[in-house]
Amino acid sequence: MSSKIKPGELIMAQLELNNKSVYDFASEMDMRLEEAQQLITGIRRIEPQIALKLEYVLKIPAHYWLYLEQHSREAE
Repeated sequence: MSSKIKPGELIMAQLELNNKSVYDFASEMDMRLEEAQQLITGIRRIEPQIALKLEYVLKIPAHYWLYLEQHSREAE
């Protein structure tokens, strides 16, 4: 098991830091709640378009989200 942070863990940390709910996150990402939950749990992959939305909503660069996604999948 890898000790590296997974994208969903970072999303949740950012939501907690900014006092946002998963519902708020889904709304800001223009996703259904189920889609946002799948993103957080790792069921849904972070693709370039989603990475750009994450950059806008959470203020973390899209390239970093893509990096996390790639490396978390490789560690599985």
